[in-house]
Amino acid sequence: MYREWASRAVGGAVGWESVSAGAGPVRVLPDGCVDLLWSSRHGLLVAGPDRTAHLSTSVPGERWVGLRLPPGTGPAVLGVPAHELRDLRVPLADLWGPAAAAPAERIGDGRVADVLESLARDRLRAVGGADPLGARVTARLAAGAPVGPCPARPGVPPGGGRSRAFCLPGARS
Repeated sequence: MYREWASRAVGGAVGWESVSAGAGPVRVLPDGCVDLLWSSRHGLLVAGPDRTAHLSTSVPGERWVGLRLPPGTGPAVLGVPAHELRDLRVPLADLWGPAAAAPAERIGDGRVADVLESLARDRLRAVGGADPLGARVTARLAAGAPVGPCPARPGVPPGGGRSRAFCLPGARS
């Protein structure tokens, strides 16, 4: 069983829930997003942006609830650059230490999705919002507009030392 819904608390985020029907690996396709996750077996986790499919293994009946954060939002929520989480699954406590205990305790009432959404919303408010370039990329992708590699410039090596992998027309490089 898998279902998704638009987040009511974090614009552009997608909540999702899954219950494992059986043991064995499940292929999770890469989407380049950072997810806040909760598993009935593992607790609170963070899934970094994946470059390749990730094989996830669950036990029968294991419940997963996640909040897929839109581009530019994960680092603002987590306080860690996205590239440091690339292709990883990390316990939230490894990033936040004791500060991760409060959200974990709030999950005890069974409203996991609400806790993940309020956690992301509150963290975004505390830091003043997400990366505006991420919001522009999300809007362009939703509209079907192209988002491509940064154009080459004379005398600048490929990538130009920039941390962004993609540029938008009119975006400063």
